[in-house]
Amino acid sequence: MLVLLLLVLLVYLILLGWMFIGMSRLKPTQITFLEPKTRFTIVIVFRNEVPHLKDLVASFTRVDYPNTMFELILVDDASTDGSRELLDEELSATSLRYRVIRNIENTRSPKKAGISLAVDMARSDWIITTDADCELPKQWLRHYDQVIQKERPKMVCGPVIYSAPKGFLSGYQFLDGLSLQAVAMSGFGWGIPFLCNGANQGYSKFAFQKVQGYKGNDHIASGDDVFLLEKMQNAYPGEIVFLKNKNAIVVTKPVESWSNLISQRIRWASKTSEQSRMLPKFIGLIVFLVNLMLIIAAILSIFDAAHLVWLGGFFVIKLLLDLGILWLAAKHLGRSLSVLHHLVSSYIYPLLTVVVVFRSLFGTYRWKGRKFIK
Repeated sequence: MLVLLLLVLLVYLILLGWMFIGMSRLKPTQITFLEPKTRFTIVIVFRNEVPHLKDLVASFTRVDYPNTMFELILVDDASTDGSRELLDEELSATSLRYRVIRNIENTRSPKKAGISLAVDMARSDWIITTDADCELPKQWLRHYDQVIQKERPKMVCGPVIYSAPKGFLSGYQFLDGLSLQAVAMSGFGWGIPFLCNGANQGYSKFAFQKVQGYKGNDHIASGDDVFLLEKMQNAYPGEIVFLKNKNAIVVTKPVESWSNLISQRIRWASKTSEQSRMLPKFIGLIVFLVNLMLIIAAILSIFDAAHLVWLGGFFVIKLLLDLGILWLAAKHLGRSLSVLHHLVSSYIYPLLTVVVVFRSLFGTYRWKGRKFIK
């Protein structure tokens, strides 16, 4: 048991070292405020988002970009709470150009279907996707425009973090989201992007159509972001960039219950096994094993107190290694880190991770009133 613990910890240490170097290699995105030239279509697929829509519309009105150079296409995915009516009411009072359309019904991946529908209707050469529960930074579109003008990429991915913690549940999500950003930035730093977030993702409409959008993975409920990234990386290697700038961060709201958190994480994890690249699978496997070993060591220590020494040492080493990675990610994104939240989360994370992995492989989950089968 001890040999296995040490082996898993060694591989985990190497992985975190790889991530640390990758994040350090990723160069910051500098802004010089060129004259805007890129026209954007911003796509949001929403379902029952009444609590968030007023903030979303207000966020769009604060975006510092000519209104004539971007349009909104909001796709109503069978909302039943009056979301569409509220959106029309809020948007009609602004000078924003927008369309609210209905999604295609009876698909296994409603979000992918909604995005594909909007892309077909888009009047702009560039598409940006985000979510209805997000707050957009003022200079958001200027960052995209400048990178597009300077580097001529086919895809641009940006950082997404949770809003500042107001309690332990939101604090847990903030740290978990920060860890995902660390993984994403490390991949971009090494020149092998494999993880991104669809709440802050843009791409050329031509490139989207060239790779045939989500064809081939449209039967999988989640993964509109990473599957498209995978296709773009295969078709246009070296033409995908990451916006490493705190003023390009999209802030998303945490879910409000542990059950919703688990369902959300199961939805996210269910796509990993479907990715064709081995790197995200390998990282997921190592993270799963290191947390599984912690649980096994904790169970064994109940029956044999001698295991407490190894459990304590293993836990402390992992705690410090994780803290180092989270600290670096927070530093790159201009955020502060709560050591207390990290300490408490470290007790919950192993159990939650193992539960999510098993349920993503063998179970079903519910999300926004729908039941999804693996």
